[in-house]
Amino acid sequence: MKKIVSFFLCIMSMLFCIAACQPTPEENIVVGKGNTAQDISAIETAPFAPLHSFNAPDTVKCEWDCHGTLVSIDAVTHVPSVDSYPIYSVSSTPYTQRQIDGFIRYFSNGSTLYDANHVAYTADELMEMLLWEQRLLSEVKSGKNTTFGGSIEQVEQNIQDLQNQLANAASQCPVEISPSEYTNSKNLSAYFLQNGERNYIIASCDNAVFARYYHAPFVSSTTLADFDELSISISRSDAEKLAYACVSDLGYPNMKISCSSRGEALVSEGQLGADNNEQAYVFFFTRVVDGIPLTYEKRDRTSYGSSSNPAFSAPREYEFIKVAVSDNGIEEVLVNGNLTLSDKITENAPLMGFDEIKERAEEYFFLRYQSSNQSDSNTADKRIIYIDRINLGYMQITAQNSSKQTLIPVWDFFGWEEIVNAETINQVTINGQTSYLTINAIDGSIIDRSLGY
Repeated sequence: MKKIVSFFLCIMSMLFCIAACQPTPEENIVVGKGNTAQDISAIETAPFAPLHSFNAPDTVKCEWDCHGTLVSIDAVTHVPSVDSYPIYSVSSTPYTQRQIDGFIRYFSNGSTLYDANHVAYTADELMEMLLWEQRLLSEVKSGKNTTFGGSIEQVEQNIQDLQNQLANAASQCPVEISPSEYTNSKNLSAYFLQNGERNYIIASCDNAVFARYYHAPFVSSTTLADFDELSISISRSDAEKLAYACVSDLGYPNMKISCSSRGEALVSEGQLGADNNEQAYVFFFTRVVDGIPLTYEKRDRTSYGSSSNPAFSAPREYEFIKVAVSDNGIEEVLVNGNLTLSDKITENAPLMGFDEIKERAEEYFFLRYQSSNQSDSNTADKRIIYIDRINLGYMQITAQNSSKQTLIPVWDFFGWEEIVNAETINQVTINGQTSYLTINAIDGSIIDRSLGY
């Protein structure tokens, strides 16, 4: 029952919110000028091209410094071994009832589903949660807990609610539900019991399109290099086999691992005295089209944009599958988005040479991330962006002011950042799956992954 408190505090906020913090540009910039439907259709097919005709090196090492911002690149390049880069039109669609039924059958194995919005906790579970909240309140009031970000009033309300639930625990019964109404209700929040423990299945095709199973939720932390192993019993190779088998059984044989991360068991912000050493391999699968994988990046979906940008595209999901594997087996699976491949628009798009892409990157990094109050002064804070991975792969791009999507080859610069001054080094972001710059490999224009173009 050690995960009960975490589930109780975070489940409602997690049902339909799958977002991550992103590096923030210092300026609004016009992006993706070459990504309109007219521009894409006008791209001429290049003749048969030899491998790596754009001359990308295996590694890139350089530094760019400008007015208090340093970009330090010591990166390995990842380039598909293909001879051509086609462009496809694609579309994002909701899940069908058949897809959701298959997802539920695979994980629940016929177990009865209950409404996750009205969980019937046992008296023991409620008492554990109540004691936890009371301890939290005591430590926040005494000043012992300095990391809790909520309010004392909310904790006191949680205690009152739990006391009321505990008084009526004997009369509480779980509410059975049927997933057959999914396509009408547009969402599903359910749990089933397995070996006395709750497992959750959540799906949506309304404001977002995703389907998620978890026994224990794991958050992705730092990136795992190709041969990194975690200090857990299951080996990375065995964990990968489990993940691949799951993805294939769910009906996604064309998905491959795009990248991997360390996973940490999710706990609430103010959890006290938690011995949270649980780890998992977190694998991110993406579709492979004509030998070219879609590049995974930690943004789950695009936004509406901002009032300062007149271009508009409806928000949509980036397609990927997340699989978390621990010593206990598969702990979590998230199927994000539902991409349908349509027409091949261009047989072989001509790509810009890598030297020119690199020149554009130097320009764009400072355009996007340099702050107006930064200087070369030794006393000023210095922003350092470290890039350790440069990927060439497909990205779902939406035409501005349109719902039309295409698969376009792009370059992504992955890394993390620090703020350094004479006294301290503050790590702003971890070395996770964050692309600090995305460049259209065809025309060299910058792409904003938050907007999708």
